[in-house]
Amino acid sequence: MHALHLIAVYRLRYCTRTRAYANRRTAEGLIKPEIIRCPKRYIARELYHTPRRPRRRQPSNPQTVTIRCGAGPIAITPTRTT
Repeated sequence: MHALHLIAVYRLRYCTRTRAYANRRTAEGLIKPEIIRCPKRYIARELYHTPRRPRRRQPSNPQTVTIRCGAGPIAITPTRTT
Protein backbone atom coordinates (compact mmCIF):
# COMPACT_ATOMS: atom_id res chain seq x y z
CA MET A 1 0.00 0.00 0.00
CA HIS A 2 2.77 2.42 0.89
CA ALA A 3 4.49 1.77 -2.46
CA LEU A 4 1.31 2.66 -4.36
CA HIS A 5 1.05 5.87 -2.39
CA LEU A 6 4.66 6.81 -3.16
CA ILE A 7 4.18 6.16 -6.87
CA ALA A 8 0.92 8.15 -6.92
CA VAL A 9 2.53 11.12 -5.13
CA TYR A 10 5.52 10.98 -7.51
CA ARG A 11 3.17 11.01 -10.50
CA LEU A 12 1.21 13.93 -9.04
CA ARG A 13 4.43 15.86 -8.76
CA TYR A 14 6.09 15.04 -12.11
CA CYS A 15 3.62 13.45 -14.56
CA THR A 16 1.76 16.05 -16.64
CA ARG A 17 -1.26 13.80 -17.26
CA THR A 18 -1.68 13.05 -13.57
CA ARG A 19 -1.26 16.73 -12.65
CA ALA A 20 -3.95 17.66 -15.18
CA TYR A 21 -6.23 15.03 -13.61
CA ALA A 22 -5.55 16.41 -10.11
CA ASN A 23 -6.24 19.99 -11.23
CA ARG A 24 -9.51 18.93 -12.85
CA ARG A 25 -10.64 17.03 -9.74
CA THR A 26 -9.62 19.92 -7.46
CA ALA A 27 -11.80 22.23 -9.57
CA GLU A 28 -14.66 19.76 -8.97
CA GLY A 29 -14.22 20.26 -5.23
CA LEU A 30 -12.45 17.05 -4.17
CA ILE A 31 -9.77 17.04 -1.47
CA LYS A 32 -6.28 15.63 -1.96
CA PRO A 33 -6.81 12.15 -0.36
CA GLU A 34 -9.84 11.61 -2.61
CA ILE A 35 -7.82 12.71 -5.63
CA ILE A 36 -4.92 10.34 -4.80
CA ARG A 37 -7.23 7.33 -4.37
CA CYS A 38 -8.05 6.99 -8.11
CA PRO A 39 -4.42 7.08 -9.39
CA LYS A 40 -3.59 4.44 -6.75
CA ARG A 41 -6.29 2.18 -8.18
CA TYR A 42 -5.03 2.82 -11.72
CA ILE A 43 -1.44 1.97 -10.69
CA ALA A 44 -2.59 -1.21 -8.93
CA ARG A 45 -4.46 -2.37 -12.06
CA GLU A 46 -1.46 -1.46 -14.23
CA LEU A 47 0.89 -3.50 -12.03
CA TYR A 48 -1.51 -6.44 -11.78
CA HIS A 49 -1.75 -6.81 -15.54
CA THR A 50 1.99 -6.62 -16.23
CA PRO A 51 3.35 -9.85 -17.68
CA ARG A 52 4.85 -12.18 -15.11
CA ARG A 53 8.24 -13.74 -15.79
CA PRO A 54 9.42 -16.97 -14.18
CA ARG A 55 11.63 -16.34 -11.16
CA ARG A 56 15.34 -16.61 -11.79
CA ARG A 57 18.16 -16.93 -9.36
CA GLN A 58 19.18 -13.52 -8.09
CA PRO A 59 22.70 -12.39 -9.01
CA SER A 60 25.06 -11.51 -6.19
CA ASN A 61 25.22 -7.84 -7.19
CA PRO A 62 22.26 -5.47 -6.55
CA GLN A 63 19.71 -5.04 -9.31
CA THR A 64 18.20 -1.83 -10.56
CA VAL A 65 14.40 -1.66 -10.41
CA THR A 66 12.78 0.58 -13.01
CA ILE A 67 9.27 2.01 -12.65
CA ARG A 68 7.84 3.68 -15.74
CA CYS A 69 5.22 6.45 -15.84
CA GLY A 70 4.26 9.30 -18.13
CA ALA A 71 7.10 11.45 -16.75
CA GLY A 72 9.73 8.82 -17.63
CA PRO A 73 11.43 5.91 -15.91
CA ILE A 74 12.44 6.00 -12.25
CA ALA A 75 15.47 3.83 -11.44
CA ILE A 76 15.94 2.58 -7.89
CA THR A 77 19.14 0.78 -6.95
CA PRO A 78 19.10 -0.96 -3.59
CA THR A 79 22.20 -0.50 -1.47
CA ARG A 80 23.65 -3.02 0.93
CA THR A 81 24.50 -2.16 4.48
CA THR A 82 27.21 -4.14 6.23
